Amino acid sequence: MNRHEPIVKKRVKHMLLLLWMNNDILQLMRLREQFKARTKSNILANIMYQRLRNQVVKSTAEVKSAYVRNVIFNNMSNPGKLWKTLKRIAPTKSAPSNFSFIKAEDESICDPTGMANSFNKYLLTSNKTRIRLSRKRTLTSKFIVSLIL
Repeated sequence: MNRHEPIVKKRVKHMLLLLWMNNDILQLMRLREQFKARTKSNILANIMYQRLRNQVVKSTAEVKSAYVRNVIFNNMSNPGKLWKTLKRIAPTKSAPSNFSFIKAEDESICDPTGMANSFNKYLLTSNKTRIRLSRKRTLTSKFIVSLIL
């Protein structure tokens, strides 16, 4: 099955830790994963897993906020270093979002079917784009909607 590109397992030797991670959180994570492995066969393990999961999330958030406060406080006198560390900690690029509407022929289209029909019309009438479909298939709005979503 994987003749051309077989699946290769790689082992991570040294995991790079986040700057705010400490041994207590890592130990909680290991314990949480041990209970997670037993959740299907043991109800008590499931309850312990849920409690440990919540504790890991809570303690990680506390340690991270304490780290950020400490970095800000220590670098108040050096704005360059402060901004460098803040950019490293906090994401600066926004995540791509789905299309909420498109503008076609001076008209805003919000529904997915309308957007699909508009794309379909553009692709079929565009001189720049040549659509060659195998077995004489045609582009339908359902096909375009599946591409958008």
